[in-house]
Amino acid sequence: MIFFNVNQLDSSFNFTIEGISNIQKPRENTMMFVGRKLGKYLENLEKVKECLIFIDMGMNINEGLRSKHCFIETKNPALDYIEAVKPFHDKHIEDLKNKKYTHTNGGYTIGENVEIGENVFIEPGCFIDHGVKIGCNTTILSGAIIRGNVVIGNKCIIKEKAVIGSYGFTFAKDDEKNNKRIPSLGGVLIMDDVEIGSFATVCSGTAYPTVINDNVKIDDHVHIGHDVNIGKKVSIAAGTVISGYVQIGEKVYIGAGATIKNRICIGDKAVIGLAARVYKNVKEMQTVLNEPAVTLDQLAERQVLMNRIKLG
Repeated sequence: MIFFNVNQLDSSFNFTIEGISNIQKPRENTMMFVGRKLGKYLENLEKVKECLIFIDMGMNINEGLRSKHCFIETKNPALDYIEAVKPFHDKHIEDLKNKKYTHTNGGYTIGENVEIGENVFIEPGCFIDHGVKIGCNTTILSGAIIRGNVVIGNKCIIKEKAVIGSYGFTFAKDDEKNNKRIPSLGGVLIMDDVEIGSFATVCSGTAYPTVINDNVKIDDHVHIGHDVNIGKKVSIAAGTVISGYVQIGEKVYIGAGATIKNRICIGDKAVIGLAARVYKNVKEMQTVLNEPAVTLDQLAERQVLMNRIKLG
């Protein structure tokens, strides 16, 4: 838990920060960072009070927001946020070092304060970290790794070698262009009747959980980035890569090998075709496809045709 008074940074304010959030879903008494590209979400701060926000220099903040939130203008909001969070993240890591793991008679390793429901089956070779919660009638197959701050619902299947709740790919560059990790503190929330395939990865959220809703089926070798939210009854075929902050509606089908850019929104019942490269939002019930493979001769013919069109 994070506790400090913002008057350490700005003496004109006197309130306590008790956690972290983000500009898309801000909570009171939390800290966050907002770059210029996310400035459109600043209006969300009207709904809350007493937040600490690291922002880009020169961003336009109305007086109403400035009166109830502490804004710190900086050349690198993400980097300054990292520095503010680091002491608390470091303490969390130190606390974990004092906890013990147990190798069970069932052949798997389990941490402290783990909650396991009735009729859960865990095969040998699994690793269940401190504080994990697992619902009833769930199956976790050999070699799966479940990190701390992960909640798994009822009647789920986590297949061999899946990794759930590890660090997201979240970095900020310092003045020397070195990558500095933004802590992944949000964890993962997996609801009921979810299947996670072999060698799949589901990354921890930064401030809020990465969420996989009821009855989602995820094939082998799928990557789910940090802060993703996947709606109910979604099917994701093998080899798909979903980048950070993607929002996926209900009953979506994503074909094998698709790649979805960060911060994309996909509407309900959309279809993402085989190996599609999605870099724009997809509307409800819309189908998007990648072009099929062509021979070099076909590619040359297409280029000749395009040249004729341009000249004509």
